[in-house]
Amino acid sequence: MTHFILPLLLLAPTDGASIAPLMVTPTHSDCGKILAGTPIVKTFQIRNTSPAVLEIASVRPSCGCQRWTLSAQKLEPNATATLTVTVGTLAQTVGGHRWTIALTPKSVESQQDLPETRIELTGLIERRLTVVPTSLSIPISDRWHTIRVEGVADREKLRLRPTKIPDGLEVQLASGGNQCMVSLRVKPGAKVPTGWMDLGFATDDPQQPNLSFPIEIRPQERPQTVQHTPEQWVFQPAKSTEMQSALFQVRRGDGQPIRLISARCDQPGISVTAANGAFPVFPIRVRFDPTKVEQAMGNAEVILMLQPAEGMAAPEEHRIPVRWILP
Repeated sequence: MTHFILPLLLLAPTDGASIAPLMVTPTHSDCGKILAGTPIVKTFQIRNTSPAVLEIASVRPSCGCQRWTLSAQKLEPNATATLTVTVGTLAQTVGGHRWTIALTPKSVESQQDLPETRIELTGLIERRLTVVPTSLSIPISDRWHTIRVEGVADREKLRLRPTKIPDGLEVQLASGGNQCMVSLRVKPGAKVPTGWMDLGFATDDPQQPNLSFPIEIRPQERPQTVQHTPEQWVFQPAKSTEMQSALFQVRRGDGQPIRLISARCDQPGISVTAANGAFPVFPIRVRFDPTKVEQAMGNAEVILMLQPAEGMAAPEEHRIPVRWILP
């Protein structure tokens, strides 16, 4: 009987084997074909299979296109919770995709991190509508922001109708040919929720009747003594290897000369150069190298430390938003 016992011993887990205590059902979800602009929403059940009380210490999605909600963070032995994952598809490139989420639990008693559990979603992205930009992050203000939606070439006209707009947000639509311009702003004096949310639109394209657009509404920002023009810049190279640059002009509201102390951008592929000296209008050159970014679309900030050329005023931080969209 020895020849039967030996294989069983080899297959048995060793004393130091690591077993993930969270069991997820299902661990993989194939979403099939998805039209860009249609969010993927999936719900997973999580069970604590260990004899200890666990806390889900972190939920780490593989990309910024994913948002999630967890019904409970602390789980008693054999207790369950649900994890709902939403994947934004508007900025995804056409073709096959794989999205993962890693769950790391820890023991409530020992506070020790335990082996993680991974969830995987897969899908094939197809596109009928092109949206520029593919997301917006705006402060609470009465300034208008514009989104351009373009249909496929075989449709002579494109029409949109708002279906999911939060209270306090004003939307205007203008259509021409197979394009539609969506202008939106926060109504003056209105109270609106802050954070990320999805705007919903119905289209007259029978193959894509609905469109979801992600938007972040930020709290009202304090008035700045320093302004820059243009207000933001979008790098859109025709080729994925084409270098581009943008020139910003920075000035104080009172017209006094300013001096640059430092300039940086933490995003790989974006560099900043500026002249030495003090100027009433300070030029800032931002360069974009698409070969050094990992995602086809994203946001970044150029961070400046500025100081009035005269007097002893403290340095002031100023941020310039930039975006990129690769072909």
